[in-house]
Amino acid sequence: MGLIGKIREKTSLTVGIIAAALILFLLGGDLLGPGSIIFGEKRNLIGTFGNEDITIEQYQAKEDEIVQTYRLNTERMPSSQEMESIKEQAWNSLVRDLCYKKEFQELGLEVTPDEVVDMVQGNNIHPQVRQIFTDPETGILDKNRIIAYLQSLPKQPAKQQISWYLFEKELGPNRITNKYDNLIIRTNYITQEELKNKYKNDNKIAEVKYLFVPYNTIPDAEIKITDDDLETYLQEHKNVYQKEQSKGVQYITFPIIPSSEDTAVVKEEVEKIKDLLQKTDNDSIFANLNSDNENAFITYTPNMLTTFLRDSITKLKEKTIIGPKLQNGVYTFYKLSKILKDTIEYARASHILIKPSDKTEESKQTAKEQAQTILNDILKNPDSFEQQARFNGTDGSAERGGDIGWFSSGRMAKPFENAVFSASKTGILNTLTETDFGFHIIKVTELKTSQIYQIATIDKNLNAGDETKNEAYKKADIFALNTKTLDEFHKNATDNFYHIYEEKEIKPSNYSIGVLLSARPVVTWLYNEGEIGKISPVFELENDYVIVVMTQEQKQGTARMETVKNNLTHKVMVEKKAELLLSKIASTEEPLEEIRKKYPDAFIKTVYNLKISDNILEGVGPAYEAIGTVFALQPGKKSKPIKTDNGIVIIELVTINNPPEVQDFQSLYIQMMQQRSSLAQYQIFESIKKHNNIQDKRYKIF
Repeated sequence: MGLIGKIREKTSLTVGIIAAALILFLLGGDLLGPGSIIFGEKRNLIGTFGNEDITIEQYQAKEDEIVQTYRLNTERMPSSQEMESIKEQAWNSLVRDLCYKKEFQELGLEVTPDEVVDMVQGNNIHPQVRQIFTDPETGILDKNRIIAYLQSLPKQPAKQQISWYLFEKELGPNRITNKYDNLIIRTNYITQEELKNKYKNDNKIAEVKYLFVPYNTIPDAEIKITDDDLETYLQEHKNVYQKEQSKGVQYITFPIIPSSEDTAVVKEEVEKIKDLLQKTDNDSIFANLNSDNENAFITYTPNMLTTFLRDSITKLKEKTIIGPKLQNGVYTFYKLSKILKDTIEYARASHILIKPSDKTEESKQTAKEQAQTILNDILKNPDSFEQQARFNGTDGSAERGGDIGWFSSGRMAKPFENAVFSASKTGILNTLTETDFGFHIIKVTELKTSQIYQIATIDKNLNAGDETKNEAYKKADIFALNTKTLDEFHKNATDNFYHIYEEKEIKPSNYSIGVLLSARPVVTWLYNEGEIGKISPVFELENDYVIVVMTQEQKQGTARMETVKNNLTHKVMVEKKAELLLSKIASTEEPLEEIRKKYPDAFIKTVYNLKISDNILEGVGPAYEAIGTVFALQPGKKSKPIKTDNGIVIIELVTINNPPEVQDFQSLYIQMMQQRSSLAQYQIFESIKKHNNIQDKRYKIF
């Protein structure tokens, strides 16, 4: 908070706070704690699980566990943005644990210590353990290697021990969850009739002709819609308009923008650090101590270098400083600490791949001739390579003009690698290269190299100084002091040319609000103190001071009509136009061409390969009922007029081709079982969550 915000309270209020603090100290400091006699025992609750409470302690333990795992894997603490993701992971993981724990207890499911041992070195080895300790040459699992590893574990580095401990810790929970899921998944079955119907529906093809009369045939001005119409439609379609709890706000930002003076201060600091970096002998320690960001000392392989570094480093000697440069509010400079030789080589190339259509010699010859023709054209005009790659390339590199970037030895097909790594100069190779994938036209963009680079990177964030922050806070504070109502909020913003931002659906779990990142303090205020029309205090976020006014509130349940008015208006408009058109097209006895003549915007189309699994008709959009109706018609018969999202359809079945009868549905059975099983775990968990009525109330504390 800015200096003005810290000293603007009146002296009497300050004295009162000090007196209260002394009383709290004398009482042991617990008066306002989690077990406070004022706030009661429930002060530390952040949610409910059915009739049970979820405490901050439970949540914090889960968050700490995820943070420690993150530190172990990355060797650094998570950033503020990463912490937001971790907080959501912690909540979801805690909810999952609570849900399944209850189910396990009711069913009497458990995983014994012997089962865990069995998964590590017994007869039912966990797939991950099996993968690690299987000989890649023989494909045989060596249990002796597992036992030897476990015996040596106490002597391994702490990181390796912790990694194994965390893996082993999850074996039991994962196994018991699989047991539970399998109790349900294994009850899946598919009848012979289901298989027959699936086969027929997937392979039955219809030729149809349809008339489409769009709703825009009737001008909007001819349709009258009242609020009563909207409310009636909303009540009749409640299930479609269910909303989670949310709040809406308008807000103004007061950006904390570094001044020219701030820039000068940081630039001066950068020059001093740069001078010290030039003189230091321990680049690694110096960079890690003086850089504002992580990864301050890295060994770069050629494929890791940015264009800026690549262009600079290849011309420089060791101990040379590169930069500084200012980009995105950060001054960055580098020191080329050491140039080393790697054990592998790197090169960069582009290519145009021409694939044969199949594996026949005839197809290969056709592809080769096509590739040779393209190569001949390119050799006449080398500048056309990228354009030819985009037009003729048959793999993902085509959209990049053929560029496949840097690659290391052993990563590409051997003929391709040999062609690139044996090049003595950059440019287009004048012969084709054949691999199992097809024929390649190759352009070498960087010759092979084994050089790698140890680079110290110093980042200094261009932050605003106290004076700049206080100036921004002063503007926000004055605005807040003069704004007590929503009308005043709008007037003062207009008078001062402040832009008003708006967000209509801020949920309790939100961490960002529109352009505001890390806006959790605002969300916490909204759900603890916010009221419609209430002006917030000044919030200090990462790069802004912010003032918020709460404008709307949506309780969990059916949406309020005004929050979905535009959607309701469209839906009611469609309903009324559909009713009007259906009354006009009461009979379908006339040929489709005759009906079309009555409606200038109508059209007729023919589709030759319609399946019941399709859901869209060309020019119509979603047309589920119309497509379903086709397969109940007799050839030559028309449907009744059918309402769709965008107009009225009359569809006529021309012919229908039924698939040949088959007796063996084994492959289809496997496919359908896999589809059902893949969805089952998600559906099981979602069902358990819904049954337990979980409430997320983290906003009460943070």
